[in-house]
Amino acid sequence: MKLFRAFILCLVAHQAFADKAVSSRWTMHADTPANKWEDAFVTGNGRHGTMVMGRPGKEIITCVHEELFISAWDRDIVAVADIAYLLPEIRALIREGKPADAATLAVKAAGKELAPKGVTNNGWPVVPHPAFDLELEFKQEGETQNYRRELNLETGEAFSRWGDAGHQVEQRVFSSRAHNVNVVELRAPGSHKLDLSMRLIERPGRIRKDAPVYRNVEMNGAFSSISAESAPGWLFYHANYALDSGGYDGVARVTLDGGRMVDEGNGLRIQGADRVLIVIQIDPSDDGRVSQRKRMQAELRALPKDYAGLFAPHANLHREMFGRVTLDLGCGTRWQTDSIEKVLADTHQNGVNAHFLEMVHAMGRYLLISTSGKYPAPLQGIWGAAGGHDGAEVLRPIPM
Repeated sequence: MKLFRAFILCLVAHQAFADKAVSSRWTMHADTPANKWEDAFVTGNGRHGTMVMGRPGKEIITCVHEELFISAWDRDIVAVADIAYLLPEIRALIREGKPADAATLAVKAAGKELAPKGVTNNGWPVVPHPAFDLELEFKQEGETQNYRRELNLETGEAFSRWGDAGHQVEQRVFSSRAHNVNVVELRAPGSHKLDLSMRLIERPGRIRKDAPVYRNVEMNGAFSSISAESAPGWLFYHANYALDSGGYDGVARVTLDGGRMVDEGNGLRIQGADRVLIVIQIDPSDDGRVSQRKRMQAELRALPKDYAGLFAPHANLHREMFGRVTLDLGCGTRWQTDSIEKVLADTHQNGVNAHFLEMVHAMGRYLLISTSGKYPAPLQGIWGAAGGHDGAEVLRPIPM
């Protein structure tokens, strides 16, 4: 039920202002921010992805990559046991109606062979994990007004808007299929200006000095080092695994229209800007000791400097994939009028209806497109932020 709810609550989109593109038929919206990561609206190109909370004041955008795994042993260890010689005995046990004995025989033999390498059968061998959070802290005056968050399933763009007594903010996020990056645009409509601070931070709760448990693939103690830095126009993140020789880099290119940018060492402060464009790349590495920062900066510098130039080629690719299959039960108007909160409440009270079935089908193919990259699409997609054993669920393939 948690996974199903997470899928359905990934909804959002329907551009609300005249200067935006016309809303897609396959656009969903919510009237409240996400309180936990399962309720976030997701984007993805199969490799990079985001979970967008849509929180006024202090926004959290969790960045993910399909090749990030916490491992119970080093990636260079060949953790495949040679137990082919047991096949006749295993088959005999199965024919005798003793499948449990056959499984025990195989597991014990494999464990005996792999134990000297540091490989155990205790717990999950690998667990996917998010890369880091992009934290955006906005200047606020009074209570939040005019709130809305959306997801355009046809283009893969998440949109949020909110305001207060002195500010208005519009936020757009997508994971580019054309350029393989996460893209975030912040805009202050009208005469408003953007005042905020931003940084790349470690997911809360993943490091505890008093719990260095590795063999069960816990998130706590899984990293030997983590660093987050900034420079004018840039945010940097680097992590090394504890039991694994690998690691990963995160680099964000930050550009402004108007205003000024101040480097604070571990983040950037933006004052009086009309727009802010953030382009994020994540790069897993087999050797976590070697930083890929310079190469990644060069690649990011070569990308378009405007949101439209980044979004258009991605939207064309995503739209073509999304449109290959359609289930249209004639509920287009309700997509525009009914928030996801209303849809879930109506379904809970009155049972499944045509609108709900349309949404499930549309979100299902959206998630499949957005999580299909180098690896087959897993059950929970490339998204997840809890860590620990529960995170291992994401390794199971999506049942088709």
